[in-house]
Amino acid sequence: MKRIEGSIESIHKNYGVIKSKDGDYDVKYLFYIFSDMLSDGVFRSTPNVTFLLTTSQVRGVKVLLAYDVRSITGQEEQTFEVHNLKIDDKRDYHDFIFKTFYEEYDNSIIDALSKEDIRFKEFILKWVLFLENEIKKSSLRLIQKYDISLKEVYKELSKNIETKKIHKDLFKKLKTNYVFRNEFELLEISRVKSGDVRGFEVHSAPFELYLENNTIDELGKIIEVFFITFIKDMDAVDEDSKFLENALEMFSELSIIRNACAHGNPLIPLILDDKYSPNYLYDLSSVYPDFNSGDSVKDWKLFEPLRWVTRQLTKIGIAPHYKGGLQHTGLYTAKYILINPARRSFFSFLFIIEYFFRFISENPDLEKEFKREFNVFLPYFELNEDDSDDENKLFVNYPKSDPVLAKINRFIYPIYYGGDAFWVLVRI
Repeated sequence: MKRIEGSIESIHKNYGVIKSKDGDYDVKYLFYIFSDMLSDGVFRSTPNVTFLLTTSQVRGVKVLLAYDVRSITGQEEQTFEVHNLKIDDKRDYHDFIFKTFYEEYDNSIIDALSKEDIRFKEFILKWVLFLENEIKKSSLRLIQKYDISLKEVYKELSKNIETKKIHKDLFKKLKTNYVFRNEFELLEISRVKSGDVRGFEVHSAPFELYLENNTIDELGKIIEVFFITFIKDMDAVDEDSKFLENALEMFSELSIIRNACAHGNPLIPLILDDKYSPNYLYDLSSVYPDFNSGDSVKDWKLFEPLRWVTRQLTKIGIAPHYKGGLQHTGLYTAKYILINPARRSFFSFLFIIEYFFRFISENPDLEKEFKREFNVFLPYFELNEDDSDDENKLFVNYPKSDPVLAKINRFIYPIYYGGDAFWVLVRI
């Protein structure tokens, strides 16, 4: 196997970064650092090294890792400073996350940002639950509109590889949760095959009751199988059908931010974590965004709308201008969204709710309510309402070097500044 040459860029606890070349392009590789690679706790190497490459999976993304890193004979070795992040043992792990992300070490400010993160999670959770409910309502309306047999729906769900186990477990859950309660009268039951007189089997239930007993991930799979099997081939033009068609691919993504909100994990640092995927190092810091990319972002449903809209917005100075020029704007934007699943989840959340407000909702006050509540944390929307405190909001001012509001704007702007063109391309 041919060895590759490069130079040590930085050393951290447990890993290092090597600068190298891939053809004419500058690239970077990560490599692990183990205790047997240290001498008296110090990493020593020649500035230039040779190494081998292997492919590894890191958080679901393919990454080219360097290994067997060797000094070059004849060069003088040097000691590399280890960049080591430490946790204050008098405070919790979340304190480490917030201080690292916000680059701020004043405990009073960090505590305020932590509380703001909690309030923001409460806001997100409210509207994610709202979208769950609206997805269910659209499905129920389609069953009624097209007179779809619930018996056939359950039959399909019970045999489809994506939902077979989910369906079986759901009927067991209905049996356990509702026996002898009011809802028990809504179930269709039969004797168990074993003949045990103490038990029964559930064969059917109202679809709404059935859907209420799912996690968001299970709900996404059930609705997707239902839509593909019973609605997609109809070429239906009603808005509920188009809503499911355009939302379902991203609906299951919502589970990431929903779980972060429900389980108390820091949310803003998670959404904006550029190091969630190691590919950030090489894909979004050079003019070579195709390098080491894993799955192609061009397969994403929203790639073409994003590519067209970002190019147009870049031309008029609204969108960021990335390295490599206009031809890379859409690619960089899509990759920036997709390399972090939490960021993708947050983007999907905003996409689905904006789609809902544009094409499904008949209540304009709902959209105003959402935007008003969003502005409490991130004054992004112009609502013609006086809020003199906008400039003092924490997410407007921290991190001082690059505030949260500016970071979020970098990837949600196509939804809100793309205009009708974005949505026309989405709905083609």
